[in-house]
Amino acid sequence: DNWLKKFGGNPYKENYQGAYISLNFNMIIYQGGVTFNKVREAIERLAQAKDSLDINKNKIHLMIEELFLRIKSAITKLHAQEKLLQTNFKKLEAVRLGLEYGENTSLDVFKAQQEIAEADKELTKIYYELFQSYIELIHLTGQFNNKKYISLIKNSFQ
Repeated sequence: DNWLKKFGGNPYKENYQGAYISLNFNMIIYQGGVTFNKVREAIERLAQAKDSLDINKNKIHLMIEELFLRIKSAITKLHAQEKLLQTNFKKLEAVRLGLEYGENTSLDVFKAQQEIAEADKELTKIYYELFQSYIELIHLTGQFNNKKYISLIKNSFQ
């Protein structure tokens, strides 16, 4: 019997039921600093996003201006190259006429033909640059899905 009392046994050999109640209570006493920091951090992220948006807008505007100037330049070069090609054709006619009268040789005719080929090759390069800049401009301005531009591009390949 003493042994049971000493080590927590039930000396009375009675049946009893026990129950436990646990209560967990959390109360935040001060959270102002955390909320303030989160708000400040959100404001900073918003400001960074606005700055990034402004930077990207400026970059796109600059790219559009650059493409527009490239297109204007390519059109000017195109007109000049077309005139050069016409001039080279007239030169070839004159060289052939000179060949008939003994003023020029077949080498002169060959050189005139070569100048026409080079002018035509350069004209093709200018057309390519113009077309490429035009496509980039359409893409940057968000008009690439516009049916008008798509049909214009398709027609330029025919």
